[in-house]
Amino acid sequence: MPASEVKSISKRMGITTDIRAVDAIALGTSEVYLLDIVNAYSAFPNQGVLNQPFGITKVEDRYGNTITEYDPNLEKKFSEQSQLI
Repeated sequence: MPASEVKSISKRMGITTDIRAVDAIALGTSEVYLLDIVNAYSAFPNQGVLNQPFGITKVEDRYGNTITEYDPNLEKKFSEQSQLI
């Protein structure tokens, strides 16, 4: 398969980064965002259907009761002064 066809298919599969259509494309000559790769691979078990990724922050039952909720474990790594640099 020509590199230009691989580039075309990657765009259809949701890869948003610019893929260089070179002969060595199968060796990973272009950088691709991890989220793009995960999203593209998800089309295979979904019978070729590409979905847009989304995050789940809370799960509720049919009565509106919260079953689980995402609570980020935040840890401050920089002082406010160092953020102004």
